Amino acid sequence: MDDYDQNKHFKFGKDNPTLMKKPFWTYMVCNPHLSAYDARKENNDDFSNDSNTSTWCFSRFGATQTYLPDGRLICIGGEHEDSYDPDFQIYNDVVVIRNPRMVRAHYMYSLPVPSNFPLETTSSEGEILGTSKPEDVTIYGYPEHVFPPTDFHTATYVKNNDQEDFIYVIGGLGYLNSSHRKETHVYRLRLSNFSIEQVKTTGNGPVGCTERHQATLITMGDRKMIEICLKNHRRYRLDVETATWKKN
Repeated sequence: MDDYDQNKHFKFGKDNPTLMKKPFWTYMVCNPHLSAYDARKENNDDFSNDSNTSTWCFSRFGATQTYLPDGRLICIGGEHEDSYDPDFQIYNDVVVIRNPRMVRAHYMYSLPVPSNFPLETTSSEGEILGTSKPEDVTIYGYPEHVFPPTDFHTATYVKNNDQEDFIYVIGGLGYLNSSHRKETHVYRLRLSNFSIEQVKTTGNGPVGCTERHQATLITMGDRKMIEICLKNHRRYRLDVETATWKKN
């Protein structure tokens, strides 16, 4: 890749959102079977003297894929490798994939196919939903203070009572010093312009870190709520309109 040396590292966005026009990143999105190590090997990169060693990669643990009614796939965050590895990185980007289909993936970083995606055939092991076409990829970045790096969160599509489309990002693990480790954050991604904002919640919500949980959109009367189920099977509901938590 011509821009590999220039764009091989992760960078935060400057604006909310920042359109990340980096051909190497797009190439990696289109080749999710490649690890960061594979990318360096392809580009004859000896990174032993590089102080910022991690290489941007789309093969990730703890990322989310949300399939929208209009056919777009929204991929949020995730991490590559573990903290002991020089390519360890937790991401805060949003990757939009148009016309997604099943593509080859790295065997360590498979993701479940969203349940609402119309699969024509059964997915095979070693495949994820994605694309091999650069023209179908858009990547957005964000300042760290707007949207911190996150992994093992949930991402739930919601059309609110004003007919606005959002994805609610709940919980996550993040880095060891991240506030995600102390409290359950809620963010919402506005799909009209891909800006992100933190949602200030009230009520009796989950205490401490919330990660590797499940989230489901439910309707009670005229109220839309996101119900989450924690690893310990405790359940909480977030009222989308009032941003109020309630323990079940």
